[in-house]
Amino acid sequence: MNNTRKNGSEIDIFEYHRKSPDTIWQTVHINGYGASHKAESKQIKIAHIDSGFHTFGLLWTKDAYTFYVDGVITSTTSFGISNRPEYIILSTELTGFGGDPTLGKYPDSVVYDYVRVYQAK
Repeated sequence: MNNTRKNGSEIDIFEYHRKSPDTIWQTVHINGYGASHKAESKQIKIAHIDSGFHTFGLLWTKDAYTFYVDGVITSTTSFGISNRPEYIILSTELTGFGGDPTLGKYPDSVVYDYVRVYQAK
């Protein structure tokens, strides 16, 4: 299962938890979610990330993932580079990972203005 080029990766371009309002996480997960699971995560501090619109990006090459926020490189890693087709999920997943979801203020929302995907030729 350690062949991420063959088996793929989960690439979290950004994750946000309201309990840390000026922080996002950029994470790569490999080997599923059981005992073999491994991840590399970077915490990125960005003042007022929870207000207004922002642009999040990922440049995925055969050698690295480069993450961007508002056009600025925020992290780069060569961990878990996938050679498989992947797909995009936009979600407001509520789990215990970011804290107790029952303590949140509801209703709440997230707005996506657009999503673009480019492939190099």
